[in-house]
Amino acid sequence: MLELILTGFDTVKQLSEQKEWIKRLKRDFWDKKRIVFTGASGVGKTLLFDKLTGKAATLNFEPFGVSQTAEKGKISNENLSIKVIVVPGQESSPRFDSLQEAFKQLPDGIIHVVANGFAILRNDATIARIQDLDIKSIAQYRKYMLALELEDLKSTLSELQRTYQKSPKPFWLIVAMNKVDLYHETFEEALRYYHTNANSPFVAELTAFQTKIGSSNFDWTALKTSAWLDNFVWGDEEQVSTLNESERNDIITQFLKTLNNYAQR
Repeated sequence: MLELILTGFDTVKQLSEQKEWIKRLKRDFWDKKRIVFTGASGVGKTLLFDKLTGKAATLNFEPFGVSQTAEKGKISNENLSIKVIVVPGQESSPRFDSLQEAFKQLPDGIIHVVANGFAILRNDATIARIQDLDIKSIAQYRKYMLALELEDLKSTLSELQRTYQKSPKPFWLIVAMNKVDLYHETFEEALRYYHTNANSPFVAELTAFQTKIGSSNFDWTALKTSAWLDNFVWGDEEQVSTLNESERNDIITQFLKTLNNYAQR
C-alpha cells in the first residue's frame, strides 16, 4: 500500500529517494507504531494522509469534503504496520469523541497539521458566520483562521496531557506546515510563527507543554509540506499556488526523511 506513494513522482531521482526512505520507514515501523493526525478543520489532514499513503496518487482522485468522524487506516505489508487515526477538525461532538478515542492510549507520534491561515472551509454555516464578521480580505481571513488554529492546538495539547498523566511514555509531534505552495515565497515569515525557536503564541503553547512533561518525554519540530497544489480564493482575492509538482514532491520526500528519523526513537 505504501508503495503507491511513488506514483506521480516525475523524475528518476525522486523515485529513487522515495524508495530508499520508504524502505527505512518499513524497517522502523516494524513494531506496529501508532500515529494520530490532528489539526483544525480545513487544514488538509485527510489530504496529507492520502498523499503519504498513496491514495491521492490514484487515478481520478478527488479531495474529500469535511470529515465528520475519525478516519482510521493501516499501512501494512510483511515488513510494515502503522496504525493511523485522522481526527476531524470540525468542532462537534464527533471531534470530541474522536479525540477521546485517539488518545485513549498515548500514540507514538502526532502529526499536527496547520495551514498558516489558509484553511479551506466547506461548511456553509461556518462560511456564513465568517462573512457575518465582515471578513473580506485574505489577510483578515488568515488572521481569523490562525486564531482558530491556536485554539485547536490548545485543546489537542490538553487532551494529550490528560492521556500522558494516565500512561506516561516518550512521544513526539511534527507540526506539518501544510499548503506551503500558497506561502512558499514568504516562508520565512511562517517559520517565525511555527518554528521551534519562534517567539509566537503557537510555539509558546508547545514550549509550555514540553516544560510540563519534560523535554526527555516530548520532542517536536515543524516541517513544510503540501498535500494538494491549488490556488486559494476568498471574496474577490486570490492567492496563487507557486510550486510545481516536482518541487512539491521534493518537499514530501524531505517530510518522509524526517518522519523516518522520528520513527527510530
